[in-house]
Amino acid sequence: MWGHLLHQDKFNQDYQGAFYKTNPDGSLNKVTPFQLKQFMIEAGFKVTTWEEVIITNHPPRELLERLSERDLRTLNILFAADKPAG
Repeated sequence: MWGHLLHQDKFNQDYQGAFYKTNPDGSLNKVTPFQLKQFMIEAGFKVTTWEEVIITNHPPRELLERLSERDLRTLNILFAADKPAG
């Protein structure tokens, strides 16, 4: 489940020439739930519903040393937002 995070530093090396593209520095695109909500607010949206679906599996220790458990255990985010006129 966390393979994309565990192996991101070696992704370009392991999958040279693959059709899948990563960022220029080789890292995968990731955004935390907090960052997503901030992006929405900064874009002028009013978040009206925000529900995080938390998985029951526990992240590997090596990822918990670098990333928060809440971010790692958030599977999906169901949200609604309105953009006020103006």
